[in-house]
Amino acid sequence: MNEAITACTLDIPEPRNREKWAHYLRADSGQALLVLNTCQRLETYGWGSPEGIPETIDKHYLKEDEAVRYFARIAAGLESRILGELEILGQVRQAYKEFHQKFGQQDARLDRIFQRSIALARKARRESGIDQNLTGLAALTARRIITSVPESASVTIVGSGSIAKGVARYLGKRTKMPVQISSRCPENAM
Repeated sequence: MNEAITACTLDIPEPRNREKWAHYLRADSGQALLVLNTCQRLETYGWGSPEGIPETIDKHYLKEDEAVRYFARIAAGLESRILGELEILGQVRQAYKEFHQKFGQQDARLDRIFQRSIALARKARRESGIDQNLTGLAALTARRIITSVPESASVTIVGSGSIAKGVARYLGKRTKMPVQISSRCPENAM
């Protein structure tokens, strides 16, 4: 087979709109498609472009080995704002889990490509030592709060996504600052 894997990057800066697009793509895709939605990117990976997306997207057409390397670079954190970012591998694993549950048996070849990519990313992180003494966006944000806000002050975190949870967890473990979480979804804030 000479099919190329299509990697589409949707430039949607507003997180709420990005989440809506991610939900649409996950729910409405008739084709095998992995949807990766992080704080930095919304990307799809499959044998073609998903239906109904804007034409002004960035597309890469990748042969199988190129796709493995490309996706592994993302999973390893080599394409993140912070080199080796910790959160990205978990986000990639979650996207793969959703893909595998929905399409794993339908498209075993694409499933194996994602498995190989994640294994390569884990190996690269382990062998390079990129994880050692590394921090993620949540920890950097929490450290900034600690250095710029008096410990007697209370902190309100707006949002309840993975970064917000990480900031709250970091502050809870390392300070005595009262932390409140404000979210549109009270159950997520809890």
